Amino acid sequence: MISFRYMAVAFIEHENKWLMMKRHKNHKIAGGVYAPVGGHLNCEEYNNPVDGCLREIYEETGLESNKVKDIRLKYIILRRKETEIRIQYVYFMKSNSQVVRPNEEGDLEWIDVSDILEKQTSFTTHEVIKHYLTQSTYEEPVLVGTVDSQPQMHFVNIEDFDHPYLK
Repeated sequence: MISFRYMAVAFIEHENKWLMMKRHKNHKIAGGVYAPVGGHLNCEEYNNPVDGCLREIYEETGLESNKVKDIRLKYIILRRKETEIRIQYVYFMKSNSQVVRPNEEGDLEWIDVSDILEKQTSFTTHEVIKHYLTQSTYEEPVLVGTVDSQPQMHFVNIEDFDHPYLK
């Protein structure tokens, strides 16, 4: 039986640095590696994942929603892990502040964008960062990323269309 896991994460930028969390080694998901801030969505957040993302940002960093701006949904990542399909909403935003508080999940670091790809991350995080820095822009539309069994990430635009039979 297939189950679903809904998550939202944020790449938060302040003065050409991104906030990343080096998760504690014993963390269930992505233990010991760098990850964007975020986590699981609550059921009531499924229809508006940005709410869950902002909640997670506050829980993990202490950054309140009035400290972030220019929030953009850039990617929706789909990945199968055994009998689970993981759906991850990936936001990019800017912060007015670099002040964050410690948390129990990992150590927060502001990392210069030029060094970000050198950090050890999960496969999907690495591919999102690489794509964003080399092939995307902050203003472009939302992309869906899927991971195949190679593993390889494939990105496509989500766009509306006119159905030829319903005109």
